[in-house]
Amino acid sequence: MVEPITNSKNPPWGHIPKDFANIGISLQLPHERIVGQVYQKPEDFVVKEVITNLKSTCQVTQLKKDVKNKFIHATLLKKDISTFEACGQLAKANNLDYEKISYYGLKDTCGITSQQICFENHKLSKTRFKKFYIKNITFANWNIKTNTHAGNKFKIKVRDIKANQTTRGCIKKFMVRADRGIPNFYGPQRFGVRQNNHLLGKLLLNQDYEKFVYEFLTQSKNESADEITDRNELKQNFGEWKKCLSIAESNSKLNDETDLLTHLSAEKNYLIAIKRMKIARFFPHAYSSFIFNQALSKYLVKNETNCQLEKIGCGAIFNSTTQQLFKDVLKKEGISMDTFKHPVKEFRVKSHSRAALFFPKDLRYKLNKTNLIIEFTLGTGEYASVVLGFLVKGAFWKLD
Repeated sequence: MVEPITNSKNPPWGHIPKDFANIGISLQLPHERIVGQVYQKPEDFVVKEVITNLKSTCQVTQLKKDVKNKFIHATLLKKDISTFEACGQLAKANNLDYEKISYYGLKDTCGITSQQICFENHKLSKTRFKKFYIKNITFANWNIKTNTHAGNKFKIKVRDIKANQTTRGCIKKFMVRADRGIPNFYGPQRFGVRQNNHLLGKLLLNQDYEKFVYEFLTQSKNESADEITDRNELKQNFGEWKKCLSIAESNSKLNDETDLLTHLSAEKNYLIAIKRMKIARFFPHAYSSFIFNQALSKYLVKNETNCQLEKIGCGAIFNSTTQQLFKDVLKKEGISMDTFKHPVKEFRVKSHSRAALFFPKDLRYKLNKTNLIIEFTLGTGEYASVVLGFLVKGAFWKLD
């Protein structure tokens, strides 16, 4: 059971941070949080996958032609680079099929992360790159499936804090909150650096492919000056795909845009080009996550207990509590459940159950004069950024 939710002027959740509504969160966060700096250095945010019940593999030191196992498994260690971008560089350097590289889940771009990846048995010519490398190479006859790992272990440093009585009091209150349950929102990284993955997902679900391409290529938020400049050029040359491709290729940060424009230059068909982007299938899921965040916010305003909600999509099953929640959200969004029954199977979203609250495990912290180190383990689909949002002011991607 969580702390009672009231309708008083000062509810236990506190104020609503700026821009939270952009990702569907209208629930207020605590008034009292510590003041500090997060994500200052990659080593301040360390993530390691927790994997259990792994099937046996054939450990090797080198790849040999006579090995008959179908797949290669490896540990991907990366620093300040997305899983997508790292896998893309790995595939290009080793002539791998990027579309067939699998992983248990995406890891944070900012920070140092460790995760398992899998791809078809193939001779590797390069395993070390500027921002990542792979190790622990093994052979196996089975592939990795998304979200079948146990979760992730985090070690996070918060810098420039004051180790006074107020800070200690905030930490103690946070520990109590964590023990009672933290709202299981989808965190900001679900919605991308530009915080528009869900908006792009809605365009795909509404089959507005030309507008999707336009927004994907030209919209900019939270990006560097060179990205903003290049996106303005893409806007000015929209429709001239070869010229747009040249612009995107000149910027290493626009890998996904280059991928889309490569297909557009060849096919000149919006839907075909979008379908060939590996990242495209994540946008409709981001929109479903956006709807979930809205429904969860509405639920927690009036309810104290944990429950199972739906990440909305095909096959969703509602009870008396959740049916009205989602009915109100869908009405506000101007869509129906049929929207998720997309004619293109790659863009269909399947529903699944998701708890209203989650409970960090093995939660502990160490406080010195200027820094706080906090460690915890989360299950699959639970966000460290949400944990930090309830502890550190400004931690939720500095939106508050």
